[in-house]
Amino acid sequence: MWKRRLPIVLGAVVLLGAIGLVWVWKPPRSEEEIARLALERVRENRAKLGREEGRDYTLDPPRVVRRDDGEMIVAVAIRGTEENRLEYYQLSRRDGTWQVDRDLFLHFELFVKEEMSELTRRLYQRLAERFQAAPELKESPRVGFQIVDEQGGILGKISLEFVERGGPGLYVEYFRYEKGSWISEGSGQLFDTPPRR
Repeated sequence: MWKRRLPIVLGAVVLLGAIGLVWVWKPPRSEEEIARLALERVRENRAKLGREEGRDYTLDPPRVVRRDDGEMIVAVAIRGTEENRLEYYQLSRRDGTWQVDRDLFLHFELFVKEEMSELTRRLYQRLAERFQAAPELKESPRVGFQIVDEQGGILGKISLEFVERGGPGLYVEYFRYEKGSWISEGSGQLFDTPPRR
C-alpha cells in the first residue's frame, strides 16, 4: 500500500519544495527597477510643491551614474515649464531592500552652508597671498554651487564671486562625493573676472 503512495508523496514533497524555493528566493531587481525609486522620489517632491507630471514637468528615464554592491547614484533629468535640471540621488541597499538614501543636491547645499566660513577664510588667504596685503572686499561674496557627474562620480563646485580693490573676481573649489562625504579636490582657484553667464 505504501509503495503505491510513495510516488504521490515524493511528488508532493518535490512540488512543495519547489514552491517554497520560489517563495523564499526572489530574483534580484534589475538596475532599471532600482533606479525607478529615484523617479518616485522626484514625483513625491514635485507633488508637495503642487506640480503635476505631464503638465508642469516631464522626467527622462533615470541614468545610473555609479553602482557598487550596496550603493547606487542615479541622475534624473527634469524638464519643465519653470525649470530644467538634473537631480542626483543616492540609493542604498539595507536588509536586502533598496531605498533612496539622500538627495545629493540638498546634501551638498547643507555642506556649502556648513563650509561657508572656511571657504571665506581660504578666499581671504588666497587674496592676501596674491596682493601681499589684507583683502578689502566691498561686500560679502556671492555664493553659487552646483553638482555634476564626472568620470563615474559626483563632483560639487562652489564658487564665490567678489569685488576687491582690483575689481571683480571669482574663487572656485571642487569637492568629490565619496561614501557619504564631500572630499576636497585640492586648493581653490582664484580668477580675476567671473565668467560671463
